[in-house]
Amino acid sequence: MATANGTASADTLFSPSLISPNVVSALPEGYTIRPLQRADFSSGFLDVLRVLTHVGDVTQQEFEKRFDEMKAGAGGYHILVILDAEQKIVGTGALIVERKLYVQLLHRGLSKCVC
Repeated sequence: MATANGTASADTLFSPSLISPNVVSALPEGYTIRPLQRADFSSGFLDVLRVLTHVGDVTQQEFEKRFDEMKAGAGGYHILVILDAEQKIVGTGALIVERKLYVQLLHRGLSKCVC
């Protein structure tokens, strides 16, 4: 059975409890899903993104600074990673929550960078 893993901490972009059990159950056997973590720079996160787009030469310090900026953004960024049975990052996706000032302060989610 697929699982969600990770615990909410300073090194996790958001709480894993926000990941729907429906999403977890849709994963193949042996795969897990969790929020992006600060350590994912060293775990091949950017290599997965390179399959989709040009990433550039991002240093670990730059990665961690951007991670901190996104984490401080009041829950607007929900970047997920999918890991295989060996705990290697094999996929990623992002849900960006926009907070509107119209339509009765609507919240709208946009999926981005799914690879």
